[in-house]
Amino acid sequence: MVWGVLPPGGAGDYSAHGDAIFKYNGEYIEEDELHRTYFKEYLANLPEPGPWEAADGRNFPPIVKYVSWARKKTYLDHGPMLEHEWPVEFQMKKKPKNLAALAGGSLNKMVNGELKNLIEEFEPGVHQFAPVKLLLPSGEVYPVQYYTFVIRQYMRSFVPEESVYVRYFQGDDKPFDGSGRYRIEPTKKALSQVALSREKIAGLHIWYETDVTQIDFCISDEFQAALQSNGLRFWRHFPMKEV
Repeated sequence: MVWGVLPPGGAGDYSAHGDAIFKYNGEYIEEDELHRTYFKEYLANLPEPGPWEAADGRNFPPIVKYVSWARKKTYLDHGPMLEHEWPVEFQMKKKPKNLAALAGGSLNKMVNGELKNLIEEFEPGVHQFAPVKLLLPSGEVYPVQYYTFVIRQYMRSFVPEESVYVRYFQGDDKPFDGSGRYRIEPTKKALSQVALSREKIAGLHIWYETDVTQIDFCISDEFQAALQSNGLRFWRHFPMKEV
């Protein structure tokens, strides 16, 4: 069995609602400006177009395409995170009662040390982590160390002919050809009708399904059992089919 993980909503112990804070060359900086500065210093005069240009067909300057591309590294396969791209702090807007082992949102996942160790036990060296300082609304530092977590496995194992789904296309209304994705209703019943290829996901424990939306990421049955046995509070997740 495989499990689909759904993102949290609102503010609370699972979402840690707030804002990521960045530094560049020791100075605090807004995220878009960080990417613009890096582009000007290192990428503006490349002899060949960068991958951000091919990924964006709009008629925008390369620097604009790069900023959009770099911001999506935490959830799309745009290459590994670079040292300067990690947030150094996260300012929470509401004091949590007891922050879950996995907190944050789809664009900014954060894990505590126990969950980080478990992930690395299952898939050593696969995913990326960087320590982040959590700040309470009062300005005090949250007393537990968390790490920004970036999933670095991407799979296309969705089996549409064995699934119930709502079809969503970014381009023309035509069979899936890379221009769009399948939208899955984010409910327990809907996820039970989603099928993934057993052959393609064999041996994986944490990954993104790039052909579907609404499901944030997927985890294996073995990893889900380890979450339970270790008592780690995790985002909502429901079983899906393997075929």
